[in-house]
Amino acid sequence: MQQKKTFLVLAVLLIGLAAFSYFYEYKGAPERERLEDESKQLFKVKQDDVTQIVIENKNGRFVIKHEGEEWTLIEPVKAKADANAAKDVVYALDTLRFSKKLEGNPNDLSPYGLSTPAIRVQLTTKSGEMGLKVGEKAPFGSDRYIQKEGDESVYLTSSYLGGKLDQDLLGFRDKRIIDLSIPEVRTIRISGANVPGLEARREGKDWFSADDPPLKLDRTRVEGILYGLEGLRTQQFTGQTDPSLYNLDPPALTVELEIGDDKTKKTLYFGPPTGDQKRLPVVRAKGEEIRLVDGSILDKLGKSAKDLRDTQVVRFSKSALDKIVATVEDHAITARRKDDTWKIEGGSGDALAPSDIDAIVEDLRQLKATDFFDDVPSDTLARYGLDSPSVHIELFESKDSSPLKIDLGQPTSASEGPAYARVNEGTTVYQLSRYILEDIHDVLVKPKAHDATPTPGG
Repeated sequence: MQQKKTFLVLAVLLIGLAAFSYFYEYKGAPERERLEDESKQLFKVKQDDVTQIVIENKNGRFVIKHEGEEWTLIEPVKAKADANAAKDVVYALDTLRFSKKLEGNPNDLSPYGLSTPAIRVQLTTKSGEMGLKVGEKAPFGSDRYIQKEGDESVYLTSSYLGGKLDQDLLGFRDKRIIDLSIPEVRTIRISGANVPGLEARREGKDWFSADDPPLKLDRTRVEGILYGLEGLRTQQFTGQTDPSLYNLDPPALTVELEIGDDKTKKTLYFGPPTGDQKRLPVVRAKGEEIRLVDGSILDKLGKSAKDLRDTQVVRFSKSALDKIVATVEDHAITARRKDDTWKIEGGSGDALAPSDIDAIVEDLRQLKATDFFDDVPSDTLARYGLDSPSVHIELFESKDSSPLKIDLGQPTSASEGPAYARVNEGTTVYQLSRYILEDIHDVLVKPKAHDATPTPGG
């Protein structure tokens, strides 16, 4: 009986020990880690609470004010500050952790580089002030000596501070050239003596040139110009406002943007490349400081409407197609979509499988023009092989809809040259790779091996 009681007591103790170990080692570990981390934190600060940052480093003294969403440089110049650079300073202090606290409170701070610190940061918040001094590196390793303002202790930290706290004026200034919401831009105008010029207008999600008739432009490439401008950053603030110093009077190139329904205008004036041919002077308005930017932006700005023309020959919804009628040589094929697959309804399409129709549809979706010929008279279509096209296809999205008509041809005298296309019997002829025509033609006219009738004795 006594042995049984002893066993029960030991079992209860073992269960209790296991429970303690589980809750302490596993459940309690995250909380202990959090408390240990907080014990090494010197500053607790939220970006929204900061009203001013003062930084002194090898590059000078910088004062940044914070009001609402705006960060503004007050010293050494008054200008818009780089919000991300300012926030990085606050983040650096908030995430700063010390790895070791030196024993005692040294009277002489010079051995640690803290009597004349390499970096000094002062934050003013809604509830008070806090400061940090950054000294020399420790003799061994990469840790630095630091000291919190108002605390006589000296600490070592392995936190990386240099890139955020030792910026120069360029680092702390807002380097954006233009602030854009790409979907809000309605019109782009680019003009200059040495560029072809461009005027593009947004209609819904599409872009068109200002030509008569307008040319549809490649949306990705047009908006690539806008993204290039939005991503443009100052490489050097010149401190100059006289446009004649950088041949900006008159400018070599002008970019005008109309934004929003009220067509608010934003303009950039570019001068010719500087001597090294890598940077361009730019100014946003007369009297503003001239900046230098990466000259590669010219690759985007020097495009004409023809360069940006939409090369997609036809656009249609693959899933919306209801019927396809194709004519090639003496073959006529009709296919209708039923239950998400194609059913050959008539004509000479017995050898075709649903996958063949899918392949043709995909080829049509991939038709890309390599060149354009506008206003082509009907009596000259023979030179493109379109007076009697090799392939004629009509796409229907419903029983009552008008078909999308596509003619594909190639001059008989140039079998190795490009192919050509015409859409809805229009006056524009699109030059294509001949391989697309050959692929579609071969699918429509060549019998499949599995459909071939065996010859006697074969």
